[in-house]
Amino acid sequence: MSNGESTSGGPVVTDGPSTARLLAMIVQGEGCEPLRIEIATAAERDVARRTIIVLKEGTRYSISVEILTGNSPLEKARCTKVLSMRGLEPQSDSVLLEALAPSSEPYTVLLYPAEKAPYGWPGSNTFKVRSSISVDGEPLADAEWSWLLRTTEEW
Repeated sequence: MSNGESTSGGPVVTDGPSTARLLAMIVQGEGCEPLRIEIATAAERDVARRTIIVLKEGTRYSISVEILTGNSPLEKARCTKVLSMRGLEPQSDSVLLEALAPSSEPYTVLLYPAEKAPYGWPGSNTFKVRSSISVDGEPLADAEWSWLLRTTEEW
């Protein structure tokens, strides 16, 4: 996966001020097959919210999203990720997305190339992760989603 790599499929959606549409999140753990989580619709985002991704503590993983730009470019977009666990201060991280040209084909954009799964707590821990994409500080329509990350000491 590389920034802006075009993939196949998907209709052009032209609703709202921006035609960009978030389709999926892809999580790839070190030594694991990529896990694709569909997040294009409210029902899919609801399923993603309850999806638990399990990684061994300290394992490296990457996060990508699949975005359909439609008829207009996607510029000045930012993805924000907030990782939280009961009793701990939430950790926030934000990355600027590269500009994407108009396209009827979705782009796969690598957001976080080498994250490290949280470690150092005894037993397994579950973290809530909230992610969103905004353009010029305004949230992109339907581009806010949540998921769960569970770390374990052993595989």
